[in-house]
Amino acid sequence: MDMTRRAAAVALASGLVGMVRGQESETISKRRPVSESESSDQTVIRVDVNLVNLFCTVRRHNGKLVSNLTQDDFRVLEDGQEQNVTAFSRETDLPVKLGMLVDISGSQRNLIGTERDAASAFFSNVMRRQDEAFLLAFGHDTDLVQDFTGSVPKLQAALDTLQGDVRAGSTGQRGGGQRSGGGGGWGGGGIGMGGRGRHGGSGQRRQQPSGGNGKGTLLFDAAYLASHDELAPKPGRKALILITDGEDRGSYYSRTQATEQAQKADAVIYSIYYVDPNAYRGLGNEEPKNGFSDLQRMSRETGGQVFKVNKELTLGKVFDEIQAQMRSQYSLAYKSNLPPVPGQFRKVEILTRSDEFEVQARNGYYAK
Repeated sequence: MDMTRRAAAVALASGLVGMVRGQESETISKRRPVSESESSDQTVIRVDVNLVNLFCTVRRHNGKLVSNLTQDDFRVLEDGQEQNVTAFSRETDLPVKLGMLVDISGSQRNLIGTERDAASAFFSNVMRRQDEAFLLAFGHDTDLVQDFTGSVPKLQAALDTLQGDVRAGSTGQRGGGQRSGGGGGWGGGGIGMGGRGRHGGSGQRRQQPSGGNGKGTLLFDAAYLASHDELAPKPGRKALILITDGEDRGSYYSRTQATEQAQKADAVIYSIYYVDPNAYRGLGNEEPKNGFSDLQRMSRETGGQVFKVNKELTLGKVFDEIQAQMRSQYSLAYKSNLPPVPGQFRKVEILTRSDEFEVQARNGYYAK
């Protein structure tokens, strides 16, 4: 396929995805490289927009993962109404689209070396053929260090570039597009502020709200933009891994908006609560006030889990647990028997017919 025809095909596919999802189109001020999957011939994927696809993890009450259940073991309720599951599978090897979001703000500076090593090992262990991942760093800015790739060496090389954000509210040094060999960035606090648009065209200028001033830790902006820009256009199983102490200062988007965008992208959020007590002792405490609870809500509402790193539960063990969960999921699909109301949030419950199991799944979806 020549370059002109390929560009036209990609543009058409992007437009169709936007129409199907019915979500607001937004231009982010960053230079986005073409991912490896986009540079190859595209596989045609037909999606039934009326089909609700759910992923879940099942445990016994002792915490042990359960991976041998059948469709008959499950019930699905939408807004309290029983639904007829029409497709079911155990997704041990389904390709994964994964986003790794690493907090490089000042409070995390002393932990970045450990985070690099553990994340590097995780990519080596979890990435399989057809899996793709990207790496995003956030502090005073949100920076796409490596766009989607299936190459573990590229992801590991991107991790090696991570350094603590030592700026005091200025916008130099580590803004969008400043990394050599990286994937560009969302500068200026993660808000689209003109310049080059996402696909290299002319960016859309937007007024930057006073709350999104790029002078804090832009956790919620990072989660929102990773879901909206990176994961939403991708089909299949998707997850975000956040490594952070949960502190957010100065984000334009709220925690609720970030969670909602992850739900719309069908992405599960796994949060790793990793705190350097020395960074907070000067403030009279040893951890952020709302950090853990914010991460807990984001993970619970998207079907993921929050992990608190400590002496017993090391960062490496957390990554092992996330890997085990991702390889022990069930996939269920159904067509809702309730009247369609586009944009409405529908509460979903996945239950098992035996009370010896506990189900971990997102709490609902937004009707398309």
